[in-house]
Amino acid sequence: MRDNILFSAFLIIILATTSIADISINGYIQTDNRLRLEEPKTWTWNENKLNMKLDAKPSDKIRAFGEIRLKGIGFSNANSTSDLQDKSKRNAIPYSLEMQEAYMDINSFLTKKLDLRIGRQVIVWGTADKINPSSNLCPDDLEDIFNFGEKIGVN
Repeated sequence: MRDNILFSAFLIIILATTSIADISINGYIQTDNRLRLEEPKTWTWNENKLNMKLDAKPSDKIRAFGEIRLKGIGFSNANSTSDLQDKSKRNAIPYSLEMQEAYMDINSFLTKKLDLRIGRQVIVWGTADKINPSSNLCPDDLEDIFNFGEKIGVN
């Protein structure tokens, strides 16, 4: 609930400043399908993602960033098109909406040398190739054990 309120406030601030802001909107679509090659040859994983990023700079001192992800994991329980309208099969297409990051930067907040960041962010510590044991500020996203390096944002 708190994340929804934070995200709503973030959107209101962004929409209120769209006329004067430098705004960048981008994203990607990604699919991950896995098929077992041994008998029985079945699909073992189906994941589809739509990721959207918004970066706005309404003034020289303020910057806002947000990243949301619409993710569908698993296989549909629908056997026909009429199953999609059946309310008893609510999870016919399993999906979720996740807020990865949503934060606002205020430069020179109270003094010239003080910057403030408020919100949810992914913090990466150090560098490594996917597996980074020293980056322990944000928890690893263990939903898919083969997707190394995916982090969960912290508030």
